[in-house]
Amino acid sequence: GGNVIQFVSRYENISFVEAVAKLARKIGIVIENNTDPNYDSKKKLYQILTESNEFYKFYLNNSEEGKVALKYLKDRGINEEIINEFEIGLAPSEKDYLNQALNAKEFGIIDQVESGMIRKEKNDSYIDTFRSRIMFPIKDLNNRVVGFSGRIYLPGDKSPKYINSNENLIFHKSELLYNYSNANEHAR
Repeated sequence: GGNVIQFVSRYENISFVEAVAKLARKIGIVIENNTDPNYDSKKKLYQILTESNEFYKFYLNNSEEGKVALKYLKDRGINEEIINEFEIGLAPSEKDYLNQALNAKEFGIIDQVESGMIRKEKNDSYIDTFRSRIMFPIKDLNNRVVGFSGRIYLPGDKSPKYINSNENLIFHKSELLYNYSNANEHAR
């Protein structure tokens, strides 16, 4: 018994409200659930992380550094199909390219810092958190980018092999599993 909303809710193990929003998105209707007191702040963070993901993907495929990173990925058996499926990107070696791109999109510096993508230096300048790293977006169950994991790829780089996003309003490491949003459908 029940209806399509209840079916989706039970089948996907999501709330009734989430099922309504998911079904609405499938037919092109956007339903914004803004009962969360942090709704506006979270929405900005999702937008910044989505833009950051697009920036990293573009940089991987359209820069000299990207050519080196693509060779590294291909040498490790990661082909273009996998790169596209997992939305792999590249953080530039320059200290503030992402910051400049986010500024151009008119995101406020406070929101950029809150997202964890940009950090403030002691001299009051702002720099990108991730530099010279292959970037893997981390998504929530609704397939929204909530954080990143960045891996070194240059020979001789002595920095930590992986760096992950810091926790914030939308990124809680203990509540996420990499690629779970895609694996969830296959597991059914």
